[in-house]
Amino acid sequence: MEKTIIFYWRRPTPPLFIGGAEKCHNILAEELAKNGIRVIYVGSLEDPNFPTDALYNRYINDLKDNKNVSNLRFEDKKVSYLYKGIECIAIPQDYLLSNFKIL
Repeated sequence: MEKTIIFYWRRPTPPLFIGGAEKCHNILAEELAKNGIRVIYVGSLEDPNFPTDALYNRYINDLKDNKNVSNLRFEDKKVSYLYKGIECIAIPQDYLLSNFKIL
């Protein structure tokens, strides 16, 4: 049986870090993925305290420019990609609780 760990919170997905908590999650997620555990990281590219298209666009450009990001896909309001073995899904914050089934 495959083990799966899910990180599910309102902040940006790896490698888009804002502070120490995101960096700690990333280190843990990378190590779990290296050890054969399926890691799914669900977050958001929105910041309710600073809601601008410029920030969202910067995050998207950062993902496109990152050599460790692959399979970058845009589906409706969802952005998904692989980052160092971590399955990342970014959705609008309004959807985080109401659409847990998105996985």
